[in-house]
Amino acid sequence: MLKKITIWLSAKEAAKKISRSVDTVNRRGVAWPPEGEYGHNLEERIPYKLRWKGLRMDPDGEPEKRFLEDDVEALLEEPTPPRQPKMGLDLSQQ
Repeated sequence: MLKKITIWLSAKEAAKKISRSVDTVNRRGVAWPPEGEYGHNLEERIPYKLRWKGLRMDPDGEPEKRFLEDDVEALLEEPTPPRQPKMGLDLSQQ
């Protein structure tokens, strides 16, 4: 049986893949949930969010934030969430 390979992307790579800014990727990012919480398993996606883990890219390096590629790809398929109406004065009717 073949085992699925998990691919992790930097914020810059994830942003390029979904044609958004690195800031957008970081705003949608959530730390990997602890064991027992929803979203801990690979198959349990958190809608409109990108799960990340701090992974070491080299043995002596500091952990770097890496986003799960499956979450990034799923974000492309999800409908855009509805925007909240802006609160404020409507000056067009004066």
